[in-house]
Amino acid sequence: MSPPEVPVFARQRIDSLDVLEVSKEVDVFDDDDKLFLLERRAIFSKTWICVAHRSRFTKPGDYVAMELATFPIFIILGKDNIARAFHNVCRHRAYTVTKKTAGSSLVLGCKYHGWSYDTKGKLLKAPQFDGIDGFDKTQNSLFAIHTCTDKGGFIHVNLDAGLNLEPPSCASVVAFAAEHGIHARGSWITGWDLKGDFNWKVAAQQPISTLALQEAPSASSAAAAGLRAYLRLLVGSARKSAPKGANAGGSETPTSLNVSPITTLKMLPGSSLWLCITAFPLSAARTAVRCDVYSAASSFAPAPSQAQLEQLEQGVAAWVRGLESSYVVVESGPLSKQNEFLPMLREHLREERMRGVEIMPGSRREGRSVEFMKGEQVCKELEDLAGGGMPTACAVGGDGEKGGMEW
Repeated sequence: MSPPEVPVFARQRIDSLDVLEVSKEVDVFDDDDKLFLLERRAIFSKTWICVAHRSRFTKPGDYVAMELATFPIFIILGKDNIARAFHNVCRHRAYTVTKKTAGSSLVLGCKYHGWSYDTKGKLLKAPQFDGIDGFDKTQNSLFAIHTCTDKGGFIHVNLDAGLNLEPPSCASVVAFAAEHGIHARGSWITGWDLKGDFNWKVAAQQPISTLALQEAPSASSAAAAGLRAYLRLLVGSARKSAPKGANAGGSETPTSLNVSPITTLKMLPGSSLWLCITAFPLSAARTAVRCDVYSAASSFAPAPSQAQLEQLEQGVAAWVRGLESSYVVVESGPLSKQNEFLPMLREHLREERMRGVEIMPGSRREGRSVEFMKGEQVCKELEDLAGGGMPTACAVGGDGEKGGMEW
């Protein structure tokens, strides 16, 4: 018995839906700004991202702040020696908790109305709210971010607000760390930030090379020669003391690794020094590059001089300039790395179409209790008495405004 024929109008309806679905997808992928917003929702809001290393934090209260695809976050070491990540926004008016990119403090205070938090994100003090009956400090802690420190000391974060997340897959980075002696008790030497006019995927497509670090065009010949000599010294020391770069089978071990969509690890030849380079997306056409220099051992070889470290910095700067040039060439066409993320982007788009709304996995919506609104009224009255001199950029805590980080 032959299957029933599908009516012509039904086939036409299916065809029109297919066309509509394809046209929506093409519209997103042809618009860089729309694509970047989709990447924020589909990748950076629900993917484990390696953003730091444990040896960056030496004592409780040490913290670093960053913007992950424009989401402001910070990582702080607690008194229990556990690194935790939080959204860098005060629970009162969503004002920035710490404006410094790095520092050390067991108590972080918002400069707007003086709310302060401990290293676990708990609210310690809330002026104008402390005396109000029913105001519960425990309900106003900083918004915590899922954080995982693997056996190699690498810190991974996931902005997804869901409670039951799968842990990150750390097998490759843990193996890389073991091969090169990287561990949480290593040493952070220095770090710096750069910004470039290129899409973040270009950095993943064109990772930095050792040659670029040694022969930066803008570096002085003395510094370049000094770094090359220093690297040769490290290679010589490594050959005398241990077969670095070769595994038990005699084959070469990898000297670089892409840990996450935006983070690359780079070993310097034959040494205990290594770089952690992260390309933080700022927009569709601008990226902030963070480079940190670490040592896996405290006394493996002579410490690099300031001139040699400057040469490393110039090498990274030259790499960033190269990425800018490459982006100008590929700006009119698709990036080869785009294919790696297409399944995630398409799946997220499909789910958004089914629900009829944009899905923001990192969204945090908070309630406004009667007690909270009483304290809010006190703050407003104080601002009125002060002549409205409070920072207007911070007044984002009401209906129709920031509304509890609706990302």
